[in-house]
Amino acid sequence: MNNIIETARTIKRRIFRSVDGPKAIRSEFNRFHGRPLPDIPETFTEHLYHRMIVFHGQSNPEFTRLSDKYLAREFIRERIGERYLVALLWTGTDPREIPFDALPDVSMAKTNHASGMTMVLRRP
Repeated sequence: MNNIIETARTIKRRIFRSVDGPKAIRSEFNRFHGRPLPDIPETFTEHLYHRMIVFHGQSNPEFTRLSDKYLAREFIRERIGERYLVALLWTGTDPREIPFDALPDVSMAKTNHASGMTMVLRRP
């Protein structure tokens, strides 16, 4: 599974580098926030976008590891310990394989490839 993820990331990087990266980042900020990215960041989001511009084109494996929900768990486990991790009930690539019968009455499903894609699973 990690090979597939790394291949997808490599393709994404190549596509992103084929356009003017900082310009695309600024455009994305403007589209999402309805205003241009200021030259001097003040908010957390502005600082994140500035950081993306500064580090654009640089491959930093730590950033990749920390932006991946599943791989970030390893980082947390190594740095501060497993007790700070939320229980992981299942991981995989095929949602048809989710063991719904083995899940608690209420649980969360999150994708690893995007932010905000969360579903609350409730047993009827």
